[in-house]
Parts: sequence; structure tokens; C-alpha cells
Amino acid sequence: MKRIRHLVFVVSGAMLLAALPATVSEVRAAAPKKPASQKTHERIGNVVSVDSSHILIRTKKGEEFKFFVTAATIFGDKSQPKKPEEFKAGNIVRVIYGRGEGNQITAKQVIQVTHPSNPKKK
Repeated sequence: MKRIRHLVFVVSGAMLLAALPATVSEVRAAAPKKPASQKTHERIGNVVSVDSSHILIRTKKGEEFKFFVTAATIFGDKSQPKKPEEFKAGNIVRVIYGRGEGNQITAKQVIQVTHPSNPKKK
């Protein structure tokens, strides 16, 4: 009788372990992922050109990045809002961007900076 209980215990433990990997993968699959449109990145550089639909900046390394500008793009910040026309070639800006409609790289916010340091390295 003792052997039968032990055998039942071992078999049920093995069944639990066999089902565990499937359960873990199902939980991971069901976990909400951050949509690509909500992920943001930033670049700092000098404005090369800006118009109603695009902003082009050049980094210290000479790389050029073109961002789409939409009605949702914020220029300046809450304490000092600006108009796109106020950003001129040569201004140093921080562009916070993400993927917009059609998977385009879209500027979420454009902020003029006085010192081009990277705030993430503080």
C-alpha cells in the first residue's frame, strides 16, 4: 500500500512538471506587451531643416535623422511651448520619437536644449 501511494505521488509530480512549461509559456504569451507606437527613443542634434511635415537633425557624429511631424507633435515643453517656425537651422534639439501610423518614425516632442548632454548618463 505504501508503494502504491509513493508511485501515485511520483506519477502526479511528473505530470505536474510536464504541464509546467506549457503553463509558463502561456502566461508569457498572455502578458501584455508595450505596443510599438508607445515605445519612445530620443536623439540630440542640430536642426538641419524643419517644415510642417518633417524635421531633419544632424548628430555630433554626422548622422542625419529625419522625423515625421504630425498634429500630435509637441514643440517645446509644458512650461515653454513653441511653434515649429521658432526652430531654426543650427539649433540644438532633443527629439523624442517613436513609431507612428504606417510604422513611420514620428517626432513626439521636440525640445530646444542649451547643453547637448545625455540625461540618461547622469
